[in-house]
Amino acid sequence: MKYSHDYKKLNNMVYTTIRRYKKAKIGDKIMETYPSGKHLAFVVAESRFTLDELPLSLLQNDTDIEEWEDIFKLFQSFYPKPIDIYKDKFYVYVLCKERLIF
Repeated sequence: MKYSHDYKKLNNMVYTTIRRYKKAKIGDKIMETYPSGKHLAFVVAESRFTLDELPLSLLQNDTDIEEWEDIFKLFQSFYPKPIDIYKDKFYVYVLCKERLIF
């Protein structure tokens, strides 16, 4: 998956990404790309939720933004179609970076 920003979460071994449309399935190995680099990760979990169902702390950690209104503006900026926070389900992926074993 591609990120337009170096989100803090990308420094973690395990992190989430929230997407409006399906991008992967559990077990997929994917290349994560962002302005300062890239890494391989495995999809370890996938769920679907409306934005209003997600805890603010998860949204804050995922976006590096504190306020709900600004988080919503960020999500809306990614998609031309308006988002209904009560009806539109988003995919929440849990990703784990690939670790090399020697």
